[in-house]
Amino acid sequence: MLLLVSTCMKQLSIIVLIAFIFISCKKDNAALVRKELAGEWEYVTISGYPFSNPVLPPGNGIIIVFGENGNFERRNHDTLVFKGNYRLHERKDCSGDEKKTFLDTNDSMFVKDDYVNIRDGRLHISTPNCYQDGGTAIYRRL
Repeated sequence: MLLLVSTCMKQLSIIVLIAFIFISCKKDNAALVRKELAGEWEYVTISGYPFSNPVLPPGNGIIIVFGENGNFERRNHDTLVFKGNYRLHERKDCSGDEKKTFLDTNDSMFVKDDYVNIRDGRLHISTPNCYQDGGTAIYRRL
């Protein structure tokens, strides 16, 4: 009887250990995005209301800088316009089940609850899909 209890305890311990490892291996998308986001980005255009936004050429000097440590800067060419912090967190948008990576910064030039996405080497900073007159600011990596 004692041998049976000992065997069951070992099996239970192994099951608990495997479950713990499985739960601990959850992907941290915000951390992955932070690494990909780190660096300098130059403004290209905004897509959204009023739909007639020009595409600015390379060298326009409207730059944002994201550090891997949470530092954030906004520059106009070589002039520092704002220096602060940012934070990334994952959550669902206003509608739908897809989790997105949201950007919080203490820079008042950015709307609270923007989310970030990097596609085809471009940074997209978008308002949540529940905003009626939202849009997406697009940046190129420098």
